[in-house]
Amino acid sequence: MANKYAAEIWERFDRRFARDSEGMSNTEWVCEHTTLRGRPFSIKDYEFQRAILDDMHPSMSVKKCSQIGLTEIQIRKALSFVKRNRGVNAIFTLPEEKLFKKISQTRIDPIIKRDRVFQLEDDEGAVRSMSIKQFGQSFLYVTGCTEGDATSTSSDAIFSDEVDLSPQDMLVLFNSRLQNSRYKINQGFSTPSFPGFGIDTSFQTSDQHEYLVKCTSCGHHNAPRFTRDFVHIPGLPDHVELLTDIDATMIDDIDPIGSYLRCEKCHAALDLGDPSLREWVPRFPSRSTRGYMCTPFVTDRLPPAYIIDQLIKYKSRQYVRGFHNTVLGETYTDGTLQLSEEAIRACFTTEMTLPDIGSDRPLGLGIDMGQVCHLVIGDVTTKAILSFEPIAVDKLEERVKYLLENYNIVCGGIDRHPYTPTANAIRDMSDGRIMPIEYAAKGPTFTTATEPEQPDELSHVRANRTNLLDEVSMRVRNRMTSFSGYGPWKEVIVEHLRGMWRDEKPETPAVWQKLHGRDHFFHAVGYFFASTKIMEIEKTLLGGETRSVVETSVATFGASQDILGTSKASSRRTPTLGFFR
Repeated sequence: MANKYAAEIWERFDRRFARDSEGMSNTEWVCEHTTLRGRPFSIKDYEFQRAILDDMHPSMSVKKCSQIGLTEIQIRKALSFVKRNRGVNAIFTLPEEKLFKKISQTRIDPIIKRDRVFQLEDDEGAVRSMSIKQFGQSFLYVTGCTEGDATSTSSDAIFSDEVDLSPQDMLVLFNSRLQNSRYKINQGFSTPSFPGFGIDTSFQTSDQHEYLVKCTSCGHHNAPRFTRDFVHIPGLPDHVELLTDIDATMIDDIDPIGSYLRCEKCHAALDLGDPSLREWVPRFPSRSTRGYMCTPFVTDRLPPAYIIDQLIKYKSRQYVRGFHNTVLGETYTDGTLQLSEEAIRACFTTEMTLPDIGSDRPLGLGIDMGQVCHLVIGDVTTKAILSFEPIAVDKLEERVKYLLENYNIVCGGIDRHPYTPTANAIRDMSDGRIMPIEYAAKGPTFTTATEPEQPDELSHVRANRTNLLDEVSMRVRNRMTSFSGYGPWKEVIVEHLRGMWRDEKPETPAVWQKLHGRDHFFHAVGYFFASTKIMEIEKTLLGGETRSVVETSVATFGASQDILGTSKASSRRTPTLGFFR
């Protein structure tokens, strides 16, 4: 007969303590103390997760495909850290507030509420909100990537999910919260997006672990990829060199179900599901930062037939990049997503220079603002860029004044932010020829704007950021511009023009993303092209006459112009763009 008093003692003991020891790995702890869908958590069929879950390296990057359970692993790793260590803080970041709330409510809270290890005696009365999870004297902060969260909480560990979808400057701020910690753990997980961006940047400088599989026939260790070297697809024609070239027209001729992974050396079938044949091996073992590359072949649960099916589906949505990023866990780019170095260098020439002082050749300016401003001078007729120069912001007005006095500057665009007073001063100095331009995330390509205190006077132009930067990309790719007068800045110009990539997703507007923040000449050239376009629009609207343009919208950039909402009600000269005074 069971002793009820002994049972009560054991129950009280269990409520106060959870089995743990210094030698117990994270995987052992998580599998013993947490559950998933009512059953003990397990890494069965996903043995590759063990090394990642156990690894508490202070600087770690995991570049991954989707559907392999690593978000779940990262959540449990963060919970394990704050539960097993007394008096520590950890921050779990997500790209934005909507996703943060979803993950907190549907993934993290159920674990805490369901598993007894998080309901022990020292957890009674603990704070358990959507954003703060307390365990004894330790805290887990779950947050979106906002500046307030990144500057208000000190931490011992940062676990960042979906790094590539997160604001990169905010991730840097979060990392600064580790300065006073003895742990200083910073680990990021993400499906990649673009070469040299986000998770790919940190992974490329890491020791780059890959999950190899040993061939039982020849003993060769393979790092499988979705290529013909590793994937055998019955019926696939020999002329199809890249498996990513498979499309819906080939489905009736090939046998996806009969496809399999094979050894790149002897072509024998590989057994991805036998853990004894699998091993994490670093490509660069001497490097000080840790990295893991998780392709769909780290498990046998995502066979080639699944990958082929996903390829066809992504192609039907015209979203090939999404297939590479999420299904294969690889970066992707093409000539339209990032300017190639070849295309940029093809634009350089030494034939054109600034005209002689006093020349009537029409020129325009493009100015990107900052402590160091970046100024370009272009030929309005040919759209060639004749000069590139960085200049300190406190010297900018003097430089522009010199150009206005000595050259025929007929138009210009200047970044309205962050030095709005300087931009306004240059607008007034140029009698409205050089207009402040403010980026807009969406809407018409151009909309003129006024200040509330001066409703009759044009203060600046709003420009659709994507359309404006598309113009730069299009002109460079198609050799519709040329670059001269670059002096010692040639390599800087190449870097700046390659410093952005065009993020395209189905059913959402495309947006140009920063790679590293060094993209100033890209924007300066864009402001120059924009100013020439605005000048053409005003000329079309006003027919050369001086009138007020209160609001102008252009449906497309560099194509047919659909002018909406124009007004010629006022006879005041001040509100006009000023190009034809």
